[in-house]
Amino acid sequence: WYQRRVHGGTGVLERASTHPKIALLDGTNSNRTRRANIIQHFAQINEKHHTKFKVIWIESICNDEELIEKNIISVKLKNPDYRNVDPHEAIADFRARIEKYRSQYEMVQDDEGSYVKLIDTGSKVVGHRVQGYVPGRILYFLMHLNVQP
Repeated sequence: WYQRRVHGGTGVLERASTHPKIALLDGTNSNRTRRANIIQHFAQINEKHHTKFKVIWIESICNDEELIEKNIISVKLKNPDYRNVDPHEAIADFRARIEKYRSQYEMVQDDEGSYVKLIDTGSKVVGHRVQGYVPGRILYFLMHLNVQP
């Protein structure tokens, strides 16, 4: 495996062979344009290497303020970014990050292809056009994932 940077710092892992099996993207992919660029990138890989990558967006949406608060306290305060920061300042900083992200984010829409949406840490899971064995297993895994802080 090797890592390649694609479209604004989104990390892509691709199997280093002529027949890649799976790619994992880790990034915010926060708007339609960025997501369209990623779809185009994998279409080019599929054509060049005669592969059949399927893009599935995994979107985590949390509107429950209590869950967000618990997550900030139990997870984010332990993040190395906040190691030597006063906890109150760290919470304020992370809340500011969330608000900036909310102002820029465009939710994944049906016309963007396959997706799984995890709403309020999995209290609701929505799958759209999830087809095939591996995509189905990803959906199954996410439906049974317990990520409560």
